[in-house]
Amino acid sequence: MGVKCFQSYIINNIPLKKGKFEIDPLIFKNLTNNIHKIKEKNNGYLILIMDGFSLFNQIGIKLNYFPFDYKQFMKELEKQLNLFLSIKGLKELIFVFDGVDDPFKKDIKCSRDKDRINSVNKLTKNIFNPSNNKRILNYKYYIKYCPSPIEFTVYIQYLLIRSKKDIKLDIRFALSEADNVIAKLANEKQGLVISSDSDFYIYDISGFINHTSIDISHNSLEQGITYKLYTTDLLENHVGYSKKLFPLMATLIGNDFVKAPKSIKNYMMNNNIDESTVTYFDKYEMIEKVIEFLKKCNESMSKKEIIEKILKYVFDNEKNINFENYSKSMNKSLEHYNINSDSEKKLFDLLKLKITNEILESFKNGNINSKILN
Repeated sequence: MGVKCFQSYIINNIPLKKGKFEIDPLIFKNLTNNIHKIKEKNNGYLILIMDGFSLFNQIGIKLNYFPFDYKQFMKELEKQLNLFLSIKGLKELIFVFDGVDDPFKKDIKCSRDKDRINSVNKLTKNIFNPSNNKRILNYKYYIKYCPSPIEFTVYIQYLLIRSKKDIKLDIRFALSEADNVIAKLANEKQGLVISSDSDFYIYDISGFINHTSIDISHNSLEQGITYKLYTTDLLENHVGYSKKLFPLMATLIGNDFVKAPKSIKNYMMNNNIDESTVTYFDKYEMIEKVIEFLKKCNESMSKKEIIEKILKYVFDNEKNINFENYSKSMNKSLEHYNINSDSEKKLFDLLKLKITNEILESFKNGNINSKILN
């Protein structure tokens, strides 16, 4: 999800700030024993905004997501939620969930669905292969793990039930992509975002913790929850230009909205990039070319001029793509990272014309899976 290969690029090239959340053992003990102080005064200062689907995925990586794993899933979910709610100084833990898929992401969504189908097919062959003597509990999905809508609904309903008991827990549902809603909340509340989506390296937010960097071990109660914190200044220092160009950088590299045409690489190399400054390393080649290209262009051109020149070059030289679609996808990608975008309101106005208020309210209350709205 997000910018192509960007998560591993950040991890391998930019030292992140190490941090730790201390756990209050008394709060954790009370929550474990199902003691919830609903009316307790909250004097916390720390606000965490959790990508709801991200936590679901991270737990899923550890499990098989078969029906007999429900008990293990709920046990792990309860433990992690209790730990997060027991963080010293926590004021709010806000979960945000995706809504309707953006039509511009149709191709990438179809590709992921095909991967899931292939994954299930391979898993099925493995299970029913007589020569395979592995215990069924050890089976994992291959390309994509594929939890059923029922499991995701159970996950959401559990969080909603807990939110009625825990004053620090808040559950929200975006009508469209959750990314923009999460980024807005992070800025409004000066909170930290927790997700595994690499788009949050691009958003201008106060801080981002990649879910994969969080260490929740068996002794987290004593040692706390460790993590690595990303802030935009780290990437600014690495690339040598302002974060205002990050959305364009992500768009040129390629993300869920737009795939970089082959001619883009040629265009960058034709702009006299000093190749000695670029350490090409397989999958990071495009990222490093884009970084150097924008660094050079930023010295003499505005962001608008850079975009216009790129579009003109693609129009003149790329014969294998629909230019109009590429231009629209590029603009959609740039808008995606605009925290002040009114896309959520536009979608709400559109949905009101097609869907009854009762259905929309049911979705906002977690009673309807977003796949139904799609």
